[in-house]
Amino acid sequence: MLQPLNKYIFIILLILIQYKSASALDPIVLSDNNKEYLIGPSLEYLIDSDKKFTINDIKSQKFIPYKENTLDLGLTESNVWVRFSVKNDLLLTQDWLLEIGLAAIGNIELYLPNEKGGFDKKITGYLQPLEKREKPHRFFIFNMPRLSTHSKTFYICFNSQDAIAIPMSIMTQERFYNKDYLRQYSIGIYYGILLVMILYNLFIYASLRDLSYLYYVLYFICFLFVQSFNDGIFYGYLLTDLKGFNVQTECFFIAATIFWGIIFSVTFLRTVQYAPMLDRILRFLAIIFVLLGLMSFFISANRLQMILFIFILIAIPIVLISGAMCLIRGYRPARFYLLAAFLFLSGVALMLLADLSIIPMSFIAEHGMRLGSTFDVTLLSLALADRINIMKSELIENAEFKLKAEAELAKSHKLESIALLAGGMAHDLNNILTGLFMKVQLTAKFIKKDVSKAEGYLLDVKNIYNMAKNIVNRLQTFSKGDALFIKQAFLPKLLRETGNFVLSGSNSTYELTILHDLWPLEFDESQLNQVITNILINADQSMPDGGNINVIVENIEIIDYKMQGIHTGLLLHGKYVKITIKDNGHGISKENISKIFDPFFTTKNTGQGLGLAISYSIIKKHNGHIDVESEEGKGTSFFIYLPASESAEINTETELILDDRQLLGRSILIMDDNETLLEGITAILSEKGCIVDVARNGEEAIDLYKKGLNSEEPYDIIIIDVTISGGMGGVITIKQLKELDPNVQAIVSSGYSEIPVMSNFRQYGFIAALPKPYTVEELCFLLQKSLKHEGSALKYPQSDSSL
Repeated sequence: MLQPLNKYIFIILLILIQYKSASALDPIVLSDNNKEYLIGPSLEYLIDSDKKFTINDIKSQKFIPYKENTLDLGLTESNVWVRFSVKNDLLLTQDWLLEIGLAAIGNIELYLPNEKGGFDKKITGYLQPLEKREKPHRFFIFNMPRLSTHSKTFYICFNSQDAIAIPMSIMTQERFYNKDYLRQYSIGIYYGILLVMILYNLFIYASLRDLSYLYYVLYFICFLFVQSFNDGIFYGYLLTDLKGFNVQTECFFIAATIFWGIIFSVTFLRTVQYAPMLDRILRFLAIIFVLLGLMSFFISANRLQMILFIFILIAIPIVLISGAMCLIRGYRPARFYLLAAFLFLSGVALMLLADLSIIPMSFIAEHGMRLGSTFDVTLLSLALADRINIMKSELIENAEFKLKAEAELAKSHKLESIALLAGGMAHDLNNILTGLFMKVQLTAKFIKKDVSKAEGYLLDVKNIYNMAKNIVNRLQTFSKGDALFIKQAFLPKLLRETGNFVLSGSNSTYELTILHDLWPLEFDESQLNQVITNILINADQSMPDGGNINVIVENIEIIDYKMQGIHTGLLLHGKYVKITIKDNGHGISKENISKIFDPFFTTKNTGQGLGLAISYSIIKKHNGHIDVESEEGKGTSFFIYLPASESAEINTETELILDDRQLLGRSILIMDDNETLLEGITAILSEKGCIVDVARNGEEAIDLYKKGLNSEEPYDIIIIDVTISGGMGGVITIKQLKELDPNVQAIVSSGYSEIPVMSNFRQYGFIAALPKPYTVEELCFLLQKSLKHEGSALKYPQSDSSL
């Protein structure tokens, strides 16, 4: 029985020895060899869960040794008691300070041993404003009492809703002021960098309106507030009295920081495009942090901090994985993002490892979070700049793609338009050709039986020809470089005659008003007549029950850009004649008014939508401008601007009267590869007394002209077609003829009226131009006029006569 009893006694003694060893304090010995001492390795602590112990009770309680540099007990709502002993081994007396380097502690009670064997109590914490603290500092600083060589024990009671991670040290006043100066200096630089980057990116957001910059700014503003809590700036200098909601406010900003960080990440990384599944998870987490932020002021701060800590641990790896996924899938800015996150988290990790004494404390470790966040804000700014460069490249690529797409679409529309035009023109021409063929057959049938009927049918053939010619002219109006046969003419006469003709038999009334003496104009009468006709027909059709059409003509001069009105477009400065055509019809809707000059656009059940498009093209080729103004139910106004002529007076040239006797005996050479045309012209001119020779190409024409020069009867004039199939064309032919005879009289002819030689025939050596198709009267008129003017620049008149 004795042996077991001895065994239990031995165990009890062993426990007592261990307890004594554990409870024995290793005092901090102050000496001249050091100016600062960390309290952590010499500290013991006790958790008072019920918050019932007083200073008298606590001395007899069992404390737990703590050997790390920083007292880190995590989140707790209990009172935390700590004690440590200090012994003075200095030969000289110095002033020492106790620093508690954590700002987020609500209540601190320091018990200093006094000479009476009791304790003097000092109270501080963030609930105490700066002016009530022993030292007006963002941290908590106490003056240490004069110490003797005997060891004295100090007690501190902490009560905080925040995490307990408290660095504590004893240092000389000199050491404190030097150290604090460096800390304040580094904090100033740190906050300065953050504020500069925030303002810089806010300015960029104001310029670019890119939401990534706004989310970035909001993220770092919230982070700046969180950091100000840890550094004591918020509690000490910004808001010193939040009625006990200090920790709740900090939790709110922590939740806001993570929320804006997630929103910035998904926007910047384009997770919806590169990591859609992770994008949905991150957005869900963002909603959770919104809810946690709203709950900050309604639930326990310790519990809220624990929940925040858990979701932060969940969010961080998901964000990092999202960045890695986006980088793998080719999103280049993600590399800056990942590097920024790595450096920030590395700085936080170094600081935590140093606090836990796993690694030695150094400048980098002590300021790990600040350094990491500085790199973070800088690299993210670079990432945003890189993102802008990528966006520019994408915009350029998109613009090029858009241009290609628009070109393809325009090509498609053009093909559709051509198909529509070809279909409409084919329909009209088929009708015309059918009617022409029927009239020719009827003429052949009645040529011997009833001459008068045959003549009537031939007259119909002439009218059908003019209809076909008008269709061709409508097509040629769209051609670039279409030849305009412009001469000075009297505009009021054209407007009066056109209006009376178009509106004859109509219910609409026509009123023409001429303001002041009009400046002279140069225009193509036939084409301008077509413009006025198209507008008047539209005006009349917009008033089925009749109405008023007012045409006002006036002079207008544009002196500078201020004189340009809403309807003058981009006309050059100068003098113009303005034609205003108003009706009081049903008007044009807002969605259609911008389309009325587009080819093939029409709101009518019938028609091809070419009238106004042709009118627009004609006015532009006159170096003028046409515009429209309309309001549904009130009518429409068209405005036409034509440049005034530089000539002081209108040239009223007397038209020639056809006289076949002037063609008698004239020698004419025709160069064309159309046998039907050659046969017809030869027969007609021979009947009028001309001597006619024909050539099928340029080589034959030059040979015949050489022979004519060497004979007694050289050619008086030569008509040359521009395009010859398989042979020398008109441009080369006239050049060689000029070398043979500088005074050669040549008329150029072609079915392509848009080619340069037709509009600038004098530059190529011709005296006149004769577009195809043309009538007998037009041919004879031009020949007669050419022979009379001896090669002056000529233009042919429009005629309704048929070949």
